[in-house]
Amino acid sequence: MPPHLPATDIGVPLTPLGRKVTIELFVDFTCPYSTRMLKAVDQMREDSICKDVSFVVQHVPQPFHPQGIFVHEASLAVYQANPAAYPSFMRAAIDAYESGTLSTNSTWNQSRGELYSLLVDLVKKSVDEATAKEVQRLLAMNANGNNAILQSLIWACKYHRTRGVHVTPTVHINGLEAAIVSSGWTAEQWLTFLGSGTTDGFTVWAAVNLYGAFCLTVDLLAPCCRFAAESVNACFLHRNFADSTEL
Repeated sequence: MPPHLPATDIGVPLTPLGRKVTIELFVDFTCPYSTRMLKAVDQMREDSICKDVSFVVQHVPQPFHPQGIFVHEASLAVYQANPAAYPSFMRAAIDAYESGTLSTNSTWNQSRGELYSLLVDLVKKSVDEATAKEVQRLLAMNANGNNAILQSLIWACKYHRTRGVHVTPTVHINGLEAAIVSSGWTAEQWLTFLGSGTTDGFTVWAAVNLYGAFCLTVDLLAPCCRFAAESVNACFLHRNFADSTEL
């Protein structure tokens, strides 16, 4: 039997789909760099500068953040149960991670069931009880030894692997990786970046990035260039001296 294929686009939109620019945020909810980026994007995604931008969260549970698998399952379950509640749960999950509740140290000795209970309780507090009950149902173990949200998680993992994403966060703009984007950007820096991207692919920031790379290259190559210049100068001096002795 061939593998299942998704009936809809992979990812969770934070702003409506179909806009001029699509920015995919490949993130792990238990990665400090990812949570920093998500907080900045969440702060400015409703700004007028973003009116032509579709922000889409792509789930990338990293194996070295084992508790993250269950956080991503819960996030996908919230989106399936109550799509409008996803941003609220996202913020709650980020806060729980940054406060230490969902950190690797805090969850080290917790079982899968205990983590699910913690996450369902988080849904209840950040969204509502009805959504929490549906999330609990989706996360419950079935006869096959998995749960109803597993397929969504598999599709998320297949998607980011197919796109060649390994590091979190990674940002794609209209399908291409945007290495210029930093996880450390504030909301204001994001707005500056987006405001410069008029019609030709974020020319201003790309030019700044290219100039910075050029300066760095020059700095790195400067010692080699000085050595080469000194070598050439020495050759000329040697040649001139040899010519003068022949006379």
